[in-house]
Amino acid sequence: DALADSAWSDLLACPKPTTTRAMAIVMVEGLRDAQLRVMRPAPFPPPAQKPPCPPTPPAPFVPLKQRIAAQLRSPRGVAKLATRAVDPRNWLRLICLPR
Repeated sequence: DALADSAWSDLLACPKPTTTRAMAIVMVEGLRDAQLRVMRPAPFPPPAQKPPCPPTPPAPFVPLKQRIAAQLRSPRGVAKLATRAVDPRNWLRLICLPR
């Protein structure tokens, strides 16, 4: 409270034309200050208790080389890889790779 009162008195002691922007800011922040002084925020409600989730096993790691080889075994996978190879956005990523 003392800090806000001191700020108000310091600002009101300055000449008005040089502090127009500061006055606009203070008018907004002053309203917030007055609101916070009058109304105390309500306490947060206690967190809802959720039932514990059953642990799920992590997915096994599959190296990229094996994933690509598996895609090349099906016609759909070959078509997908060919489509990605023709896409110019992927070329830009390849050209712009840090070396």
